[in-house]
Amino acid sequence: MIENSVNYYCDASLQKTDDEKWLFLLRMVLYDSDYVEFNVFKKGFNKIPEIESILKHIIDTASPKQKIYPRDNFIRYVLHEDVIKFILSKKYIDWKNFYLEDISFFKDEMEIFATITHENYVIMLLNEAQYNDLNSKGYNFTYFLPANFSIRPK
Repeated sequence: MIENSVNYYCDASLQKTDDEKWLFLLRMVLYDSDYVEFNVFKKGFNKIPEIESILKHIIDTASPKQKIYPRDNFIRYVLHEDVIKFILSKKYIDWKNFYLEDISFFKDEMEIFATITHENYVIMLLNEAQYNDLNSKGYNFTYFLPANFSIRPK
């Protein structure tokens, strides 16, 4: 851990019933992010009514450049009110093996929140005070160094 800076931390302890803890984390980043990305897990996602209703808010589908867990197929949305409602309508467990998964939020082109749903990882860019505060609330964040060093925070 680098003192007096921001670092990535990972919590692998959230359970499928930890919806309040999940919502708390989402609210920490949701309204301060520039956009949201998802890995596309299943084909035909654009035919699912709840996803179809937010397709007009897509801003990119090219290969992600700097992402903790990149996949070949991803989709980026502007954080429009409809997209926010869609995100908040899902429980933590709902994202695993959903058509869109591995939700990530970006601020100033830096990934500040990422998930790897099949590993049950929630990864956040936190300063020491945020890290201590979240762990005092029952989270279990530990230092995390992304494999892709080019995305390491400055």
